[in-house]
Amino acid sequence: MTIRCLPLVFLLATALPAPAATPAPVNENFPQIKFGGDLLIQYGWQTTDDGRLKKGSKGGYNAFDFSRSYLTATSRLSPNTSARFTSDLLRGATGDTDMIVRFAYTESENEFGKLRLGLIPALWTSYESALWGYRVQGEPLSTREKWFSLSDLGASYGGKRGSLSYDLGVYNGEGRLQEADERKQYQGKLTFSPLENVDLTAFYSGVNPGPQPGKRTLIGLMAYKRPGLTLAAQQAWTRDNAFVEGNATSLFATKGLAPQWEGIARWMHVKPNLANSLNERNTYIAGISFKPTKGYTILLDDENTFFADGRTPPQNVLALHTGYAF
Repeated sequence: MTIRCLPLVFLLATALPAPAATPAPVNENFPQIKFGGDLLIQYGWQTTDDGRLKKGSKGGYNAFDFSRSYLTATSRLSPNTSARFTSDLLRGATGDTDMIVRFAYTESENEFGKLRLGLIPALWTSYESALWGYRVQGEPLSTREKWFSLSDLGASYGGKRGSLSYDLGVYNGEGRLQEADERKQYQGKLTFSPLENVDLTAFYSGVNPGPQPGKRTLIGLMAYKRPGLTLAAQQAWTRDNAFVEGNATSLFATKGLAPQWEGIARWMHVKPNLANSLNERNTYIAGISFKPTKGYTILLDDENTFFADGRTPPQNVLALHTGYAF
């Protein structure tokens, strides 16, 4: 296992002052430190076209594995200033486990919004994951397709005014802890809630041009969410650094079936290159979850992917996932 961590002392020492301070209650002491985490474990197996267990399959199928393990420390330094440090234990490219810093930032807030500075979440991935609610099943579409990473060094500011909420961010743009050149990635997200439980969201991510065309992603989403029911549809238009245009469509739903039981379904249609219809693929996910207690999820799901090239056989993966948040 390799460990690459930033000192927590540095994080706590670099907190931004709040733009507009609010007097703290006399009986409140700072800093206030809390610890938490998420543990995602699964048993998955891949089947052949006729539904039999695929023998000798590689890539983590027919095996126990863990998807992610997050450990988080948050520190409230004043009524308006806090800091967060999250480590991420994940499977590395060689199959070994790596521990990396996933988030490390300070946050200052006033009556208008919150300012974050450091290794911060990408605006869309955190929003989509929270709406979908089943990170335990797999990564959201944006990180599956590698449109952008889960986190990057940069700054973001977000707030809410009535039925409008907004977020703006600027990032290094080359992925975690990397800065290949002076170009930056800019992200913006705007959500309008015209009715209770209804969200209309637009998102843009772009890199300012340099020696090569800058990549960009545009996403639109409509969602209805209330306790026991989530319905959402999203459309994405993408362009990579080689100026290849693509798009993707996703529909997903969750529905309460009985106390502590919920059904999930998702469809993803991806065209990485509009000029080549043979690289299209469709993914279908269906499952049922049981939540015996707060923070604990057990999910059984079936994921099928079909390819348009006529040569790649369909992929079917059955998996039992468990997720625990504390």
